[in-house]
Amino acid sequence: MQTRIRMVRTIVLALMVGSAAQAATITWNASGSSDADWNTAGNWSPQQVPTRYDLAVVDNPARAVISNGQSGDALDLQAAYDSDASVKVDGWASCVQSVLTVYRTATFGGSPNTNSRSGYLYIDHGAAVTVGGNGYNGRLSLGPTQYSDGQVTIKGVYLSIPSSLTVNDDTAFYVAETGTGRVYQGNPAAPTESPDVAANGGLYIGYNSGAVGTYYLYAGDLSVGHSSDLYVGTSGTGTFQLGTTDCTGTVSVSGDLVVRGASGGTGTFRGYTKAGESVSIEYDFVNNGKVIADGYGTDHDLEFTDSGGAPTIGNTIENATSGTNGWYAQSHGKLVLAVPTSASGFNWGEASADTTIDLVNSIRFSQITGLSGSTAKLGLLALDRSDVPSGPNGYTYRSLWKVESSPSFTFTTASVTVRYDLTYVGTEANLKLAFYRNGTWTVTGSPAGEPNDNTITVAGVAPFTYLAVVE
Repeated sequence: MQTRIRMVRTIVLALMVGSAAQAATITWNASGSSDADWNTAGNWSPQQVPTRYDLAVVDNPARAVISNGQSGDALDLQAAYDSDASVKVDGWASCVQSVLTVYRTATFGGSPNTNSRSGYLYIDHGAAVTVGGNGYNGRLSLGPTQYSDGQVTIKGVYLSIPSSLTVNDDTAFYVAETGTGRVYQGNPAAPTESPDVAANGGLYIGYNSGAVGTYYLYAGDLSVGHSSDLYVGTSGTGTFQLGTTDCTGTVSVSGDLVVRGASGGTGTFRGYTKAGESVSIEYDFVNNGKVIADGYGTDHDLEFTDSGGAPTIGNTIENATSGTNGWYAQSHGKLVLAVPTSASGFNWGEASADTTIDLVNSIRFSQITGLSGSTAKLGLLALDRSDVPSGPNGYTYRSLWKVESSPSFTFTTASVTVRYDLTYVGTEANLKLAFYRNGTWTVTGSPAGEPNDNTITVAGVAPFTYLAVVE
């Protein structure tokens, strides 16, 4: 059921134009298709290295490289070419870091006509790139226009100092603004390298209709700071992949985490967190799409918390009875959410005020007596995990949750409603709820009558350790 958590903050993205009139356009003019030095005047037209007051345009196959402890500056940077145009910031020299500073706006990819154009940014070996701030309202955009393609790859360390990308206040970071965009943070082949990304003006993956954006966080820290938001799929298609087989990273969001921000969009947040860590969300966790705990073949957890332990969870777009948006666990994953309890009723996976749950694999507790504990923490388990208990005789698991031991949560009796996943059901009329307590399963309940809302409710339930949908 559609629930409004709070008014989403209005995002105003206005570019400052006061100094643009004086900005010179300096165009990359290096020959060939190999690396060339950003700081060589002869590689630009006119023959001068861009400064913080200039528009730098990289639009041929030769890669513009800042290395050996050098620095590069531009007011604005545009990198796009019919095959690809790229900028690389690489390494240190004599303990001096290679740095690129773009004071207002950086775009990678762009297509003034219908021709696909690509632009790439590479950050390696402890180098640093900073975009925006400095009194400007700017942006970092990958795939800024239709048919365009942009990419950022950030990896590597130097003397234990990681590579870094900082997008400053009032500067939005778009991964696929209108075209296609990708970010690769970390290197699965070198999981101890932990590059840092700070998106202090908001991070938007798959922003406009038709955009397709993916953020791969293999290692390192992603901080969406200064009360800004992370949107995974706004009006386009957004995917956030946290981790891979051998490594994962850390995510903290100082504003909202929104998975699918508009009805026309698609959003997926998938992966796992480090042992003992969680995705930290300071404000609201809005899930209108799919959140998937994926262990990639090994038992791992995907947990979400805020500073108080239990984030404010809800959805702002109703999931139809035939819809598949909701909460999932696969390939040895476990999805862990802590939610505030209330004697008047509360939900796992939706806002507590929502009395009609609609997200797949959400749970409602109502008609509660003898409630003890202010927080309920449950985990949705992939059915191939090593810690899945044997199910009730004669039944097959369809979904399984575990009540985590900490924090302590119990009650005398409650009515329990589950929104089941119709995708994996054989015969819907055969579905039951099963409750595990004191070494024994109790199987009861049946789906609601027509019109069926894909829920099962059982009243008068005693405390349990595991809850399952079985068939």
